[in-house]
Formats: sequence, C-alpha cells, structure tokens
Amino acid sequence: MQGEEKMANISDVFAVIKGLEEPDRYVLLGNHRDAWTYGAVDPNSGTAVLLDVARRYAYLLGLGWRPRRTIVLCSWDAEEFGMIGSTEWVEENIMNLGSKAIAYLNVDCAAQGPGLFPSATPQLDDLLIDITKKVKDPDAQGMTVYEEWTTRNKGVNVRLLSTSVFFLCSLHIYFAFVLCT
Repeated sequence: MQGEEKMANISDVFAVIKGLEEPDRYVLLGNHRDAWTYGAVDPNSGTAVLLDVARRYAYLLGLGWRPRRTIVLCSWDAEEFGMIGSTEWVEENIMNLGSKAIAYLNVDCAAQGPGLFPSATPQLDDLLIDITKKVKDPDAQGMTVYEEWTTRNKGVNVRLLSTSVFFLCSLHIYFAFVLCT
C-alpha cells in the first residue's frame, strides 16, 4: 500500500446563534463529516443529529426564541486525516475558547445500536447521571434512561464514566478543548 502525498484545502463550517443574556459564553456542538469507509456511525449518525439540531434551532429562532448563551454548531473537515480541521480551529481560537467556552458536545457517534454509551470529562459525570434520571426512555415503557442504562449494563457502576476511554470517534476535538481549558 502506498500513500499519496498532496496538498488539499479543507473547510470547517460553523453556524453561530448569538446568546441573549451571556453572548460572550459559548456552548459548542460539533461533528466531523469525513469518513474512512461508509461512515454510518462515525460520522454520519452525528451529521444527521447536528443537521437536525440546526433545523430545530432555526425553527425556534423563527418563533422569536433566543438562547441564554451563544451556541456554535461546528462541522469539522479532515478529522480522519489527523484531526486537522478541529485542531487548527482550536489552536487559532485558544485564548477565546479558554475564557469563554462553557461546554463542547461531540456527536460524531450519535447512534450505534441499542443502549447509551456516553463519554465525558469527569466534571460532567454527575450532571449526566442526574439528567438521565429525569428523561423517560422512549424504548423502555415506564423507565427512565438511567434505569434502562443501568439495567442493560447489569448494574455496572456508571460512575466509571470518569475513567472511561473516549472512543476514537470523539477524540478529535476532546484533546484540543481539554488543552485549552
């Protein structure tokens, strides 16, 4: 196997919804859009989620809604070739992100079969657990997402999220953001 060496342009794509109360604080939602193979899980399930979230935000904006903080929707290019798009953007914006970014939600692998497979920095473990206790599971009648999650995992200690290894599909931006905060 012989690789090809060439220069190519890449394009990251962004949508920014300015916050009403804290416009200088950012919540980012992102996904890369290139894939090595067919990309059903990584990244196309995330692309579908990102585009649907954008569509729903557009609808809410049409009704006059505004978010509290600025929301940035990020579509990264060249992730599979070395995490180039997201890393370069973070490096260019590191000072701004370090002082203004509240959270980055990565949706590269948004759907991959039954069950919930979250990964998060340790600071988000309690929040993730609390939220799943409040959301009804659409596939398990009468159960919360938390109850179905712990039942499916046969009592696995969900607190292990703090030591879980991020799947490759979510590494591309995680390291860049952790380094800037």
